[in-house]
Amino acid sequence: MSAQLLKCAVRCVQKTLVFCYVCLYVVVGKTRMFLAPKTMESILKSRFEMTGANVSKFQYEDYGPTFFSFKFLWSLLQIMWLRLEDEAFLGQVAPNTPVVDMNGELHHIWDYFRGQRPLVLTFGSCT
Repeated sequence: MSAQLLKCAVRCVQKTLVFCYVCLYVVVGKTRMFLAPKTMESILKSRFEMTGANVSKFQYEDYGPTFFSFKFLWSLLQIMWLRLEDEAFLGQVAPNTPVVDMNGELHHIWDYFRGQRPLVLTFGSCT
């Protein structure tokens, strides 16, 4: 019982630290966008081009204003909080990581286990 309570407390502290980090990141980014918009525009453009996703129809004006917004903050928080659950260690039980099916419904990996049959996950991209 005390081990579960300790694990819950540690997870709560981790989530709080992630929340503080992401809030600080967004505040600093928003401030930099306000004080030096052209500099931030060139930084974001160069990062976008470094990924190799240089699509002529997709301009900075399409994605630039979304950086450091409330939706950006919330999305980043959800991703980082989910990543806290993704600890896997050799010889230990696999984490019950959340996954989204083709219908957009949220499940967990362990939902797909059937007896002693091995579970194979395949990830792909449509891009």
